[in-house]
Amino acid sequence: IHRNELSLPVHGRLSEGCCRTLLKRHQWAGIFSPLALNSHFRAALYENEPAESPIRWNAYVRATIAFLERNREKLAELREEIAKGPRLQGAVPNLDVVDRLITCFDEPYSVAYGGKTKACK
Repeated sequence: IHRNELSLPVHGRLSEGCCRTLLKRHQWAGIFSPLALNSHFRAALYENEPAESPIRWNAYVRATIAFLERNREKLAELREEIAKGPRLQGAVPNLDVVDRLITCFDEPYSVAYGGKTKACK
């Protein structure tokens, strides 16, 4: 991912497509500091998340921020909020990712997100 793909558009908000790119491409996590990632994730929050949203987007973003800030208690709290969210195709969106962040809490973000190491099993 190129750094310019992470720049904020007009009005200081990331587009939904950019948010998805930001949240799905984690191999670049070594390029950016947790502090820099944190600010991009904060920019991805909806000011007013629609109640009918099929995912608990803000809870997912805040869970990621809690992981980056090393706040295990907040991460667990947000996991519960996500778990109560709607199901899509039989699964709660992003719950698997947040579960990996919890399981791999002591690992770097890029490792925890993917959960592909023995430490995260």
